Amino acid sequence: MIWLLLPPAAWIAAVLGLVLAQRPLIYRPESSARTPEEAGTPWLRPVEENGRLLGWWVPPRQPDGLLLVIFHGNRGTLARMAAKTARWHDFGFGLFLATYRGYEGNVGHPDEAGLYEDGRAVRAWLERQGLPLRRQVLYGESLGAAVALHLAAEGPARGLVLEAPFTSLPDIAARRYPWAPARLLLRQRYDNINKINKVKIKTLILHGENDKSTPPAHSERLAGCSQMARLHILPQAGHLDLYDHGAQQYLLDYLARI
Repeated sequence: MIWLLLPPAAWIAAVLGLVLAQRPLIYRPESSARTPEEAGTPWLRPVEENGRLLGWWVPPRQPDGLLLVIFHGNRGTLARMAAKTARWHDFGFGLFLATYRGYEGNVGHPDEAGLYEDGRAVRAWLERQGLPLRRQVLYGESLGAAVALHLAAEGPARGLVLEAPFTSLPDIAARRYPWAPARLLLRQRYDNINKINKVKIKTLILHGENDKSTPPAHSERLAGCSQMARLHILPQAGHLDLYDHGAQQYLLDYLARI
């Protein structure tokens, strides 16, 4: 390996740079449409609380209908999630597209504890609207899967859907930076592998076989740690294009079962 040829000082400098760059490497907010109308989804409504945007939402069509509470990944935007999930609105499900501190113009800096707190704020807001946990399906993609899983471990929602999840952030970092002691240095953990067995609700896990960002072995390990989880690996899919390769039908079947 080339890194073995580096002088010790250069290696130390590289490791120090990795430590200092943890936050921007993990969290990558991108600019987005500022309103649901600009995103082409005028049926969604922004939700603000204490001067911060919690997300965009639309209630279920039926009084006792299910609502999907969706947490996007580290590069996600509300506009992209609105386009991705518009079909679920067509099926009559309610949607709450959640966002985080440091994203969508929100103040603050994202971190693990902060994202969990942001998820709890969404959950509390929905309960005040008369949508308790028993009507909420927590849905997370990639990094957002860690937020959804954490909330599901804290309190039983109606369901849990994990799209392209990882076992833990140190596992991801160790694979991407084999030249550094990433497991020891990483302050953000997102330890999904040790939380999923605390989830006591039916769980759907979706993963693309061609996922280069998070290999499907992560989902296989997660599913192996939970008697409540059912895993589907889509042969042609990559990291976040699962809806282009049949994921929609798996989700519809799952929602019908719960």
